[in-house]
Amino acid sequence: AAAAAAAGITYQMELWGGKVVPDVAGMTQADATYQLEGKGFTVRATQVKSDETEGLVLLTDPGSGGRAEEGSEVVIHVAVPRIVPDVVGKTRDEAAKLLEAEDFARVTFAEEKSDTAEGTVLSVTPEAGEKAKASTDITVTVAVPFTVPDVANQPLDAAKAALQEASYVPEVAYYYTEDVPEGTVVGTSPAAGEKLASGSSVTVNVAMSRASVLVPAAKDYLSSIGTISLGGTTYEIVSVDDVKYTGYNQTSFTVTAAAVTTLDGETVRGSAKQKSGTIVWDDSDNVVSIS
Repeated sequence: AAAAAAAGITYQMELWGGKVVPDVAGMTQADATYQLEGKGFTVRATQVKSDETEGLVLLTDPGSGGRAEEGSEVVIHVAVPRIVPDVVGKTRDEAAKLLEAEDFARVTFAEEKSDTAEGTVLSVTPEAGEKAKASTDITVTVAVPFTVPDVANQPLDAAKAALQEASYVPEVAYYYTEDVPEGTVVGTSPAAGEKLASGSSVTVNVAMSRASVLVPAAKDYLSSIGTISLGGTTYEIVSVDDVKYTGYNQTSFTVTAAAVTTLDGETVRGSAKQKSGTIVWDDSDNVVSIS
């Protein structure tokens, strides 16, 4: 019994069975090292990302209260702050991995139109280098390309405004068609959805009826020529009564006209009658033929 008691006492006195690892959690690294080395242990520090006060010991390995042989190594885990990494210029995936390594739990990726390569990180909030807790909201802004908006079927002014808002310079080109109402935006070049650098010009194709061009052109032409030849007879035009667009660059017309001819050097006029015919035009609005 005496021997057992003696063994217990000497064990408690740490004369055998190893030394008790002291509880140094919450101490500074320097104080914890002093305590552990005072017990005969060698000390190695490892840094751990933590929201605890920077430089304080979080735990030991082996843990406090356990025993280890004198001269053996005790690892102290020292708190270091989480630092927002410099992710600007990196890809989204690279940024995600760097933030994950810092154990940030609330990372949000936002998108911003940019001429920078798609997927490149443009900014991070809080800024790189700042200390932050795991629960801090981190916002990473990533570049997405500018794309041509869909402005088809919009009024021209609205289409131009939408393109300007999308950072483009609108240019108008008229597209002759009778399939949609005149003034309708039928599309753009480049087409909607295509990636295009900001500041680029985008052509807005607007429907224009050929009738709106050729009908007044025919009226002006018939009013100015004075005479017209129909079926081999020359007529002096008295009035232009009607002009219609009939498609395929053609206009039909009705005029009041009097036949004229020359007999023995004198001009002879017949009575005025309504006469009809067709004018064929080229794409540059020049008269090709009259029949």
